[in-house]
Amino acid sequence: MEKNLVKKITILLILLCTCYAVRCQNVVGRVFDERGESVPYASVYLREYPAIGTVTDLDGRFSLDVEKHRTAHLEVSFLGYAVESREVRKWLTDSLIIHLREQPITLDQLVKTQKALKTKRQKRKSMEQLLRQVGTRMDVDFPDKAVKYHVVSDAKVYSDEELMVFEQMIGNVVEMPGKGKNGKDTIQFYGELAKRYFDREAEDKYHNANIPKVRKKNQQRLNNFVSRVDSGTVVHRFLWGGNVRYYFRRFAEHPKRWALSRENESRSVLTYTETHNFLGIVKIELIVNYTIDNATCQLIGIAESMKGNVRIPFGYKLDSDMLSWLNIVNINEEAIEKFRLKYIDVDVKRNELFTLSDDKPTTVRERNYRAKIMMRDTKDQTINMRSDGTVKVVDVQLDGVKPYSAKQLNKPVKRQYTSAK
Repeated sequence: MEKNLVKKITILLILLCTCYAVRCQNVVGRVFDERGESVPYASVYLREYPAIGTVTDLDGRFSLDVEKHRTAHLEVSFLGYAVESREVRKWLTDSLIIHLREQPITLDQLVKTQKALKTKRQKRKSMEQLLRQVGTRMDVDFPDKAVKYHVVSDAKVYSDEELMVFEQMIGNVVEMPGKGKNGKDTIQFYGELAKRYFDREAEDKYHNANIPKVRKKNQQRLNNFVSRVDSGTVVHRFLWGGNVRYYFRRFAEHPKRWALSRENESRSVLTYTETHNFLGIVKIELIVNYTIDNATCQLIGIAESMKGNVRIPFGYKLDSDMLSWLNIVNINEEAIEKFRLKYIDVDVKRNELFTLSDDKPTTVRERNYRAKIMMRDTKDQTINMRSDGTVKVVDVQLDGVKPYSAKQLNKPVKRQYTSAK
């Protein structure tokens, strides 16, 4: 009797453990780069269900509960590296080790290549003719037809190289070519779910800082700005960019600003350069590289670099309201009480990669950017900021696309908050 009871209990425990193991299937692993160094804050999610995801910790480790999605594919991505994909079902019992490889096209590669090859020109066709050919091909590859993208958008903000916040937004982008002001595209970003990961130490510094108060008349303006940014409609919409044909047409009006170089036997790079200098106080340099197919003039990718700097001879004293804004991004131990702004340096780089097809419109595969901002006052007090972002396309809808209503776009995005430490 006792033996039967023990046997039944043993069987029951085995069954319970088995059921628990099946129900709580986790994929655990670690992410490294090619040098064997861990990659913190890499994005980990299921390709078929991008809302199910997480980020790696400071040691590159992650654990993701996949539950009923054991047939899905796990994807790991980080700015500047190619996406790595693994089948979930093969890694339910073993720890997964992933090594990320650098992307073939980086944020700096095309710009640096152009500086070395800028003197190589194609002599058979004039630049005006070539720009017309590329523009005509763009009209075919980017038709006046609405496109809907299902995307995973990552945005990171650093202050003095210390990560403040990392937000991942899962949502949809609707592009309506030529429907905006002056022929620009109308672009809508509809957020479905946002996951925000805070660095606990940086967050504590921010909350404990003695930030000067904002005057009452501007308090509502500050609240409105924070609300807009928190809704995801500003940051992730900016990451997407857009207006590929619009800006090419505008740049093509100035053929003398273009140069052509051959990247290899099948590809060439068209480079547009624009510079501005306002009395030596404000300087701006814009370089846009269009990689095209030599045989078809089809657009393959875009790499953009924009550098700007401002030099104010005697400095500009920031009032209390502007100091409040500045201290939002300052996570040092002490808040900034006085700041006479003298220097501002901005360096922004963007990449656009496309999926090409012979019988379908060209669609976006990925867009990414990196921005660096340095502000210094007359006493060499310095604020350094950096922001990285990547928007990866999960799925594309070409037919039956309808724009979102204002009510849908103004609906608050569902959010999840997690401390990264």
